[in-house]
Amino acid sequence: MKKFLYPLLLPLLLVLGACSKSPVVETESEGEKQQGVKKEVQPEEPVAHTKLVKESDVNKLMRRINGEPSEEVLIDSDLWYVVEGGTVKIIENRSGGLLGNPGTRLPEKIDGKPVTSIGPKAYAGTRQRVFIIPDTVTDIGEEAFADCYSTLEEVKIGKNVTSIGKGAFRFSMPLKSITIPGSVISIGEEAFMSCRTLTNITLQEGVSSIGKEAFANTYVQDITIPESLKNMGKGAFYLCSRLSSVTFLGDAPEEVGRVFPAKVIIYRKPEAKGWGDTWGGRPVKLISEKP
Repeated sequence: MKKFLYPLLLPLLLVLGACSKSPVVETESEGEKQQGVKKEVQPEEPVAHTKLVKESDVNKLMRRINGEPSEEVLIDSDLWYVVEGGTVKIIENRSGGLLGNPGTRLPEKIDGKPVTSIGPKAYAGTRQRVFIIPDTVTDIGEEAFADCYSTLEEVKIGKNVTSIGKGAFRFSMPLKSITIPGSVISIGEEAFMSCRTLTNITLQEGVSSIGKEAFANTYVQDITIPESLKNMGKGAFYLCSRLSSVTFLGDAPEEVGRVFPAKVIIYRKPEAKGWGDTWGGRPVKLISEKP
């Protein structure tokens, strides 16, 4: 009887087996689909801290870089910058600074690239009390730190800065002292003009050019000009009402007209060349005659 039933039951068993397996196949397929769905809804990779600025913002900011070729503007925290030749140029500080903020140490690197330039007006009008410019920086742009009214007390310029742009610190107070490192080749026109609280200016050996009205209308009382200085712009110390004594350690620069206020007496070394009895309309005496 059993041998007779086996041939009849075999097709039925095959059919039932196929039916019992089909849900398993569907389950695996659904599982694959579910896995696929999970892959699609996985969170995106974290966005890098640096971002591109909208094109409209780029156009607005590029107008502030004196017509230089447009670059992609990037953001790191509150700093807007461009990358030029593998180095970083800061073009704007978006924080503006809080009143009484103790200070800002400018970054040496952003995204692993050295910060070498501070662009025009990058920190103008901000309210920090102290700015520390790192040694990676070689160029301070026009009006980069200008118009920091009533808050700026101290500036430390890095030892590799070679140029200070026009009006870089103009109208910034109550800054009282500034040291220009010997790496600086040129100090631009009006660089420290009308810093009315500025009383102590140190020019280290290496500075070779001081622009027109660079220190005009400051409160400096006495200053020593290094031997390295070759050029001094007209009115460089004009309207410095407290300035009475200027000591030159080197040869006389080319005369360009009046540089110092009326009561200034110039003192020089006896071996220095190019000096006469007057320079720029002011009397010249030997250092040994200095009170």
